[in-house]
Amino acid sequence: MSGIFCAAAHENVIPCVMEGLADLEDWGLDSAGLAVLTGHQIQRRRAKGPLSSLTALLASEPLVSTTAIGHTRQATHGEPARYNAQPHASSRVAVVHNGTIENHAELRAELIREGTQFRSDTDTEVIVWLLDRELVKRAHPMAALRSVLPRLKGSYALGLLCTQHDNRVYASRRGSSLAVGRGDGACWLASDEAALERMAQETAPLEDGQIAELGPGHVRIFDSELNEIAPGWTRIESLASLRESGPRQIFESINHIEIAEQPAILAHTIGELERDMQSGDLEGWCGPLWYADRILAIGCGTSYHAAYAARAWLEQIAGIPVEVELGSELETREPILTEGTTALLVSQSGEDPEMLEALRHLKAHDVPTVSLVNVTSSSMARQSDAVLDCRAGPYVGMASTNGLAAQLCALAAASIVIRQLKHGGVDKDGMLGSIPAVPDAMKSVLANEDACAAVGRRIAEAGHGIYLGRGINYPLALAGAVTLTALSDARAQGLAAGELRHRPLPLMEHGTPVVVVASHDATLGKTLSDVREVIAQGGEPILVGDSQTAVIAKREGLRCISAGEVDPVWAPIALAVPLQLIAHYAARARKRSLERPLDLDRPAASE
Repeated sequence: MSGIFCAAAHENVIPCVMEGLADLEDWGLDSAGLAVLTGHQIQRRRAKGPLSSLTALLASEPLVSTTAIGHTRQATHGEPARYNAQPHASSRVAVVHNGTIENHAELRAELIREGTQFRSDTDTEVIVWLLDRELVKRAHPMAALRSVLPRLKGSYALGLLCTQHDNRVYASRRGSSLAVGRGDGACWLASDEAALERMAQETAPLEDGQIAELGPGHVRIFDSELNEIAPGWTRIESLASLRESGPRQIFESINHIEIAEQPAILAHTIGELERDMQSGDLEGWCGPLWYADRILAIGCGTSYHAAYAARAWLEQIAGIPVEVELGSELETREPILTEGTTALLVSQSGEDPEMLEALRHLKAHDVPTVSLVNVTSSSMARQSDAVLDCRAGPYVGMASTNGLAAQLCALAAASIVIRQLKHGGVDKDGMLGSIPAVPDAMKSVLANEDACAAVGRRIAEAGHGIYLGRGINYPLALAGAVTLTALSDARAQGLAAGELRHRPLPLMEHGTPVVVVASHDATLGKTLSDVREVIAQGGEPILVGDSQTAVIAKREGLRCISAGEVDPVWAPIALAVPLQLIAHYAARARKRSLERPLDLDRPAASE
């Protein structure tokens, strides 16, 4: 995702803006840029490529300023090129923008008729010239925003600086996240509140329609009518001790750290669940889901895979029918929202624009909403009827690792708690008693990283792979394929194992590595039949399962990575770890960047 980081202070802010952009850096970014005010004039530095390209440019063409806006871009309008990189600017205003302006073509045509000459293919530049048209009339920047914003259809998070008002940054948002932070003599603006945690003493989210003015050490926030309102400040607690406990193992990347942290994160979550089960304090684990007649589980990306996996638990353990929807498709598909339906929205940051649109659609139809997020101060959390904390802790890796495992654990816990609230009684089938074994299963995989590394190297050598799974293992296969591509750039496809014979035969080239997610559950027999078909088509199957799967694999002469002893019901949580390690080592073998240079003492930020 694209990132915004801006600052206003009494001293040079370029180093802290670059540091903030680094905290926001994500995979797939195609350009980065800065705009500053010096002597009431705008200067820009923009570069095609990752943030390191901008860093190199600044080394040869440095900037010094007390006011700066910065952006890292993942292309939505216009090809990856320097002329499409943000910030975009006129002689009076420079703008950074996340989101999509849906009526940009109509506005562009209007401005061209008035004589505007565009320099990029982006929707963002439309905002620049609309603001410039107001500023040429000597309007105050906030008055210009008040005039322009109602004309924009779609989503936006904006940061801008104007030559008329030195040492000030202005901001507004609708449907795309923004937060402000303040400290001694400085203020910051970021598209992710967590990116402010290393600099600010206090942070506050901007709400839809609000306009902010940032100066050195002070922030003023106004509603859409420019009435000043008090920010909802939150004091930042130090994050420096998050990774200080335990032995100092050597890690190759932030993702590698986050993979290794998962057993401890889940053990803590499960301990809290056991404590609350004993005390009877349970509704915090499931909110109003437990009295729903039907659950609509919604997510995007890896969060969609988590919601998909949870369908089996919510139906089979909690006894509630579940439908799964992509957040990006919900509004246009318009599913039937019957009385008794409760929506479960799964997100890591709680700021995904598509998920926020889905949430607003549901609330407009009076559907009760429960959000499972990792940031309980996020926009989704604030706007939902109830909030569940997935308890992943801070993370910054490019691919979801501990976030996915924590989501799965939280959803498993919700299923157990719903059953307890609906039906009461003791843990007759041992489900609650068996979930504490999941962290130990993860540890057994981490103790045998070499097996995952060998598979990762084989996929890197082949340049592509296929991931298969049945039942609850299918969404894990989808997540594994996405993680492989995200980290290594190797081609990967996740398939329902039973659909393999319905796919074109050329899909399975001779020697294709095929990762088969296969916990020892009711689907294993059919999954082994799928494995035989893979072999018949010339593929190289590698099973990823529990200890019982490993015994069967050894008997049949099949390669298997084992997560040890774990209840098949909860195995998908543990099996996320070998899939992540395979992707990590595939990226290493393909010599792909394993994110930014790693500093173990550096506090982490959210998604």
